[in-house]
Amino acid sequence: MASFILHLANIDPGVCAKGSLHAYISLALLPVAKFMHRNKHMHGVLADHLLHQCIDLIVELLKQAARLGIMMSDPQGFSRYCFTPLIAYVADTLEELIIACTTMNSSPVTMATCGDFGDQIRHPPRDGSSTLANIAAIITSISLSDLIAFFEACKHYNLNGVNLPFWRNWFATNPSSFLTPELLHHLHKMFWDHDCLWCATVVGSQEIDFCFVLLQVCTGYCAFKEGISTLKQTTGQDHHNVQWYIIGVIAGAAPADFISAIWALMEFRYLTQAPHFTNKQSIVDAGARQGKGGGDKPWAIPKLEWLQGVVPC
Repeated sequence: MASFILHLANIDPGVCAKGSLHAYISLALLPVAKFMHRNKHMHGVLADHLLHQCIDLIVELLKQAARLGIMMSDPQGFSRYCFTPLIAYVADTLEELIIACTTMNSSPVTMATCGDFGDQIRHPPRDGSSTLANIAAIITSISLSDLIAFFEACKHYNLNGVNLPFWRNWFATNPSSFLTPELLHHLHKMFWDHDCLWCATVVGSQEIDFCFVLLQVCTGYCAFKEGISTLKQTTGQDHHNVQWYIIGVIAGAAPADFISAIWALMEFRYLTQAPHFTNKQSIVDAGARQGKGGGDKPWAIPKLEWLQGVVPC
């Protein structure tokens, strides 16, 4: 059985990252059922229905509190009038698709489909209201009792056949907002499944293993005495450890443009984990930039503000 856990958004991330501090509360155990439908392909659809039904029951009081509010005590013991919107649902890609009610060839958070995944632009967000509108339109012409026909109709809208998403009546809740990127699956696991495989294809698995065996690791860093290609069961920490070395391992053995591409992806992953996205203070501390006329506004630079428009352009 799978566990459905919950934590508050105002708890420090450093506390949440330590399992021993128990920042998460297990609310329920989700059943793993076996279905008797004659079409085995429909078993997955039924499992998706069951997941949404279970979560719907579990979070009903939270949905009421999001809509009406509820009195809660803060850490000092004072009563506060609180609301409980769904801020983030942490899941891997497969579960995100189920939660967003989309098919495998679609994005759970944007309108992009499989053929669009390599585009250099971010496609429009997948709005929950449009998903619900499409489901309602299908129900007007096809009975829910005919599961196969309903599922086939849903595929035309890139929907997975769930008719009652648990988030449908949760105030101010939208899958494109609460389905957020997650370090383990969307950064470290992506590196292991794709970037690392690309490097092995270009350089060769034996060469990469040989380089990892020769590495003189420092205290606190992981040693791979038999290389990495033979690793069977890997954790997020293993993926993280390989990332520390991969650029140095492929340097000189892969084309320069390929190394630059892998380096850019690695740099992106590290930056997304940074608590702050600016190094301006280091420039001020070094005395390289001061406020005009000795003032306290060292960044009154029009061209600096203009850089904020590069991505939208």
